Amino acid sequence: MKRVLLACAVLIAFATGCPEQPPTVDYSKCPTAASGQVQVAVVVENAPNAAHKVVCVAVADGANGIDVLNARQARLGTAPLRFKNGFLCAIDDVPTAPTCGTDPAGPDGYTYWSYWQGGTSWSEYQVGASDSEVHQGSVEGWNYGTWNFVNTFPTAPTHSSSFSALTGSSA
Repeated sequence: MKRVLLACAVLIAFATGCPEQPPTVDYSKCPTAASGQVQVAVVVENAPNAAHKVVCVAVADGANGIDVLNARQARLGTAPLRFKNGFLCAIDDVPTAPTCGTDPAGPDGYTYWSYWQGGTSWSEYQVGASDSEVHQGSVEGWNYGTWNFVNTFPTAPTHSSSFSALTGSSA
C-alpha cells in the first residue's frame, strides 16, 4: 500500500507540474581556477541581491579590477557594468539606469562606488580599478554611497576583508 501511495504522489506531482526548487548557489565558494588563473573574492555592498554580496571568481593572474567585476557579472548573470566619462558608475544596476553618479550630487556630496583592497583590513585603493592588479587570494571591495568629504567620507565594506573568511578556502 505504501508503494502505491508513493507512486500516486509522484504521478500527481509530475502531472500537476510541481516546480522543482532550483539549487541554491553559494557564490562565495570559488570556482576552479584554470592554468594561469587566480581566485579573487569580490565584496559588493549595496548589491540588490544579498546572495551577490560576496562572490569568488577566477580571472587571469594580474587581471585588473574591471576584469574582476566583469567576471563577477558573468558568473551571476547580472546587469553589465556602466561607465560615465571613463569612470565606473554602476554595478548590478546600482544606481538604476540611466542614472550614474553625479559630480557633485547636490548638497550631500558625490555619489559613487568606492574601491577597497582587502587583506588583514580594508584599505582604499590608491589607483583606479583599471590600474589595479590581482593575484591569488586578492580581495576587492566596492561600496556605493554619498560622501561630501567634509563630514562624511567613503566607508569600507562591512564584510570581512579576509579571503579565507569570505570564501572558506585558503589563498
